[in-house]
Amino acid sequence: MKPVLHLLSVAVLCVACLLGGCGDNPRATALLSRADSLMASRPDSALLLLDSLLTDSDRQSTHFVMQCRLRRLNACNKLDTVFTAAHVAQAKMLADHFDRHGTPNEQMLAYYLLGCVYRDLGEAPQALAAYHDAVECADTTAANCDYTLLSRVYAQSAALLRSIQLPYETIEEANKGAVMGHRAGDSLIILDCQLLKADAYYLLENTDSVISVSEYASNRFLHFCDTMYSLIALKPAIVGYLGKGLLDSVKIKLDTYERLLKNKPHNVIAYSMKNINVIKAQYYLQCHQYDSASFLLSASSFHSNYTGRMCKCA
Repeated sequence: MKPVLHLLSVAVLCVACLLGGCGDNPRATALLSRADSLMASRPDSALLLLDSLLTDSDRQSTHFVMQCRLRRLNACNKLDTVFTAAHVAQAKMLADHFDRHGTPNEQMLAYYLLGCVYRDLGEAPQALAAYHDAVECADTTAANCDYTLLSRVYAQSAALLRSIQLPYETIEEANKGAVMGHRAGDSLIILDCQLLKADAYYLLENTDSVISVSEYASNRFLHFCDTMYSLIALKPAIVGYLGKGLLDSVKIKLDTYERLLKNKPHNVIAYSMKNINVIKAQYYLQCHQYDSASFLLSASSFHSNYTGRMCKCA
């Protein structure tokens, strides 16, 4: 009798496996881990790997499939996909699933991505609420807390608050993002948070803070060989010196700006100079060099918002 019962038990387990899928399959689990390891540096490769896993989704457990879809949406976000209304249902489904079944890091990621979807749709209140939920999911007492992700949640929240011109709230979130960036050992996210603070100080007309923060960030970005972001960071400092009428300092920073562009590709030079020409024209006006100012202004067909930057973190 016992052998019969044993065979029945094995049969039940086999059926359950077939119905529930094989999410614990070592090979599939290893491939998912591989996708995770590629996510930061090669999200395009991670996306291809996840798509290959999802082609066999009928044979995977529901939770494993949801884990793949969560990572896939994350890869799309890192690849600067502009989310549309079509992504809302998927992001909500993921947040709901991992809210009930996920680890704290998975819950944080799910709500973070939901916030990014709402961000791209221009739904600031919903995005901020989702970012808040993501922060609430983080377990900072755990040894494996994803501080890199948490710093990006704060940074994206700060960027959104800056875009709706709430400077004090921007500074608060950027400071939290920098703290979490320190814990993660992520120097670039710290600098990004510094730039967000510079934007907020600009809105508060705190010129001295704009200058000090942006100059520091520009120098540090240059240290990391990120010339484009060094130029972006330098721009508010130039505006600050111009506003204070410190024309000698403006000239020094403009020369630095153009020196950083030396030997760069033509398209990089054209884009970067386009973004500084209005400020340069204002400098010429204050120096009473009206012909030079007129030439630059007539050649410029863009607005003069002093940064116009977006948070680089994904």
